[in-house]
Amino acid sequence: MKTMSKLIQRLLLNACLLTFLVIPVSVMARSTPVEVQNFPEVQAVEDVHHPANQPYHWDEYRRSEISGSTSLAIGISTELVPEGKKLVIEHVSYKVSSAGFEGAPTVSLDILYENPSGGISWIVTHYLIPQRYQGSSSLNYTGSQPMKLVLGPNMKIQIGASALVTDDTSITGAVSGYFVDME
Repeated sequence: MKTMSKLIQRLLLNACLLTFLVIPVSVMARSTPVEVQNFPEVQAVEDVHHPANQPYHWDEYRRSEISGSTSLAIGISTELVPEGKKLVIEHVSYKVSSAGFEGAPTVSLDILYENPSGGISWIVTHYLIPQRYQGSSSLNYTGSQPMKLVLGPNMKIQIGASALVTDDTSITGAVSGYFVDME
């Protein structure tokens, strides 16, 4: 009985193999027509979902010369958002460097409003958490973080740091996002 079932298994296996060898693959495989569409190339800065967005990037460096122990406040500011536009900030990064920090600096991002008839008003402050690393000749505190801030006309961002220092100190900052026309 076992030899008979083995014989039947071999016959079925051989029949299957013979079927694959005799019948062409194109007949066995059911094909579905495929349509290929080539799309035009898109530049990296083009926002196809929001074509009205106008890319924005700002960066600045400022250095102060220090002699002796000083409580220093240093900052850098973007330009004002022009009339008729909103600025959407998506990312902020900064670095504060000094060979003479006496403790970690406090780093903040301030949103300011400049009244067209004069005067600057503080709107809000966001405190940023810096990461410390030792450079070749200075101690550095850096940060980089995504965020979503919307600024209206006559508003700007200021990145500031305050610390007790005994040597020259610098701050570098960058902001990126996009302008949108107000309707």
